[in-house]
Amino acid sequence: MKRLVALAGLMFLVTGVAEAGLPRTAVSLYGSDSNPCSLNAPCATFTYAISQTNPGGELIALDSGGYDGFTVDRPMHVTVAPGAVVTVGKELGTTNWAIKVNAPKERVSLRGFMVVTTGAMFGIVAHDAAATYIDDVVIEGNGCASGCGAGIFGRKGDVFVNHARIRNVFQGIDHNPLETSTIEVRDSIIDNAELAGISIDNFGKGIVRNTVVSHSGRAFYASALNGAKPELALINCSATSSKTGVEAGSGSTVRIERTAVTRNDVGLKASGGTMITHGNSMVDGNGVDTSGPMTINAML
Repeated sequence: MKRLVALAGLMFLVTGVAEAGLPRTAVSLYGSDSNPCSLNAPCATFTYAISQTNPGGELIALDSGGYDGFTVDRPMHVTVAPGAVVTVGKELGTTNWAIKVNAPKERVSLRGFMVVTTGAMFGIVAHDAAATYIDDVVIEGNGCASGCGAGIFGRKGDVFVNHARIRNVFQGIDHNPLETSTIEVRDSIIDNAELAGISIDNFGKGIVRNTVVSHSGRAFYASALNGAKPELALINCSATSSKTGVEAGSGSTVRIERTAVTRNDVGLKASGGTMITHGNSMVDGNGVDTSGPMTINAML
């Protein structure tokens, strides 16, 4: 009987530890990691506050200012309070990212951040999750060229980007998954990406709507490795003032609809992939409007 009582007490302690976090936590420039991370007694760092947030919970940044980067390791929402301007730099102890999502088979959302990258840093890395939602973010690089990172990098799981502003980076958005997954980008602006504004690689499937890319090596680009067949669809987009507007690289399929491709050195380029248009896009005013075979499908 005493043994049963002891086991029951142990189970209570384990359960108490598992539920010791809060459903809603907060960070503040004026907080302390010795606080419980509540709204009334916020913590100072995202890293500690995440550890105190229950799975499925919410973490809110209350005050404007600069914070260290962080890794999200559980399903949760990480957001900036209305009116606050929260700038995130490199995560301490890491080499090349500001925000990393590593929550296998879970869903994570990030909203409202300004991310500042330098050198080889990546801004936001969707490393492993069922889905990563990225809304209302600004990612600012330092104009780094060859060998530098991407503003948003997708590696495993679906990625959803809405209202992103990315500039002065090596790559704006690079979806380069290890297995088939989709990235959807809506209502975003990317400027001055040395290699590519939006790149879909390997097993990626990309759908991009209402998005403008300018002053980049390739505004939109898809290319395959290891026998993969990436796909990219552009709807109501604009590719301008870049070396190449839209390029279908090796093994890829790129489809464009109601998209403006103008003032590029090369407008549409098929370099080993399949370029499909639907006859309702503007491809004009480029140094060379088209390069390589084009497939024009009639609208149904």
